Amino acid sequence: MSLEIIDDGFRGKSLWNNAQRAKSVMVVLYIYGVLQFLALLPSIAEFIALSESENLNEYTLRYTQSSNAELWNALSFVTSPLSMIASILLIVFWIMWMRRAYYNIEQVAQSTLPYTNAACAWSWFVPILNLFIPYLLMRRIWKETQDNLNINERLRESDAVITLWWVAYIGGFILLTIALAYGIYSVLGAPSIYTSSFLNDHVLYQRLKTMSMLSILSATIHGVFGCILAGMVVSKLSGLEKMLWEQDRERLASQTV
Repeated sequence: MSLEIIDDGFRGKSLWNNAQRAKSVMVVLYIYGVLQFLALLPSIAEFIALSESENLNEYTLRYTQSSNAELWNALSFVTSPLSMIASILLIVFWIMWMRRAYYNIEQVAQSTLPYTNAACAWSWFVPILNLFIPYLLMRRIWKETQDNLNINERLRESDAVITLWWVAYIGGFILLTIALAYGIYSVLGAPSIYTSSFLNDHVLYQRLKTMSMLSILSATIHGVFGCILAGMVVSKLSGLEKMLWEQDRERLASQTV
């Protein structure tokens, strides 16, 4: 479904056009996804070096003496701050788009909604609640938009893509948290448990390898697949929003005749 309508500021009696905000989200999603993919390359190179080594010393020599070592270090140096900036922009644009989409269904909802559109902002930042309320809000937007389009049940867009997106988002975040916690434990825990330097190196090497694998899985699920699924959610829902907005505009036009 294309997003042809320009957000020209026109506001009907009830609905706002949300197409331009959807486009902004898609652009930032694309940039963030590309940055996340590029950031994966040094991590994969590090994991390969760890897998091909038998201890920390061999890994250090293998990785630092690699012909691409400087490239990986430069890539990490560049993508890290850019990814941070892109993630902040993505949060801002996503909330703006999501809040307007929820505002629109508030105007046409056929049943009482459990939250106001303000929940599209605060629900992302409240611990525990941010694990499920944004997901429930997105499903409600999806359902109410189609309800008001009177789409035949057999032709309705399934909300399974929202569930997949949320699983990727939360799953990747959980894996990242585990990886960070495991990394801290690896550095602080091993030397205090083992007295042998050899055992220390061996344990740290194994834990570093595990942490690297967890980080790659987290970045792949959250940063790459999460972006792809989020893009599908925005694209599909924007198409439905466009039809709802056009339907409302036609209704207003017929009332003025």
